[in-house]
Amino acid sequence: MGLISPEGYRIGRDAEVAPPSVHAAGKRFPKFDYHLDESDPDLAVLRRQDGLFVAAFSARGATREGILEAAKEDYAKLVEAFSERMDSQENDAQTRERTS
Repeated sequence: MGLISPEGYRIGRDAEVAPPSVHAAGKRFPKFDYHLDESDPDLAVLRRQDGLFVAAFSARGATREGILEAAKEDYAKLVEAFSERMDSQENDAQTRERTS
């Protein structure tokens, strides 16, 4: 059974850590799921839905807050990259319209 933080992130043993949907400036950003890989008894590894490494924690020292913070930081980077890409595509489309 997973726990839900006030921000809407889910976390639990072998459960996903999932950020809530994000809306900004009329854009809907993709949702990324995270899971905690605890296959090594000494290490907990936070991974993205695509299996990419996000952060590693000592199995003894890992805290819920630390894991959530790592997921939030990674998600913020993904949202920033996505937003920049969308802005670039919008600018390209506007430039094409003006030159047509």
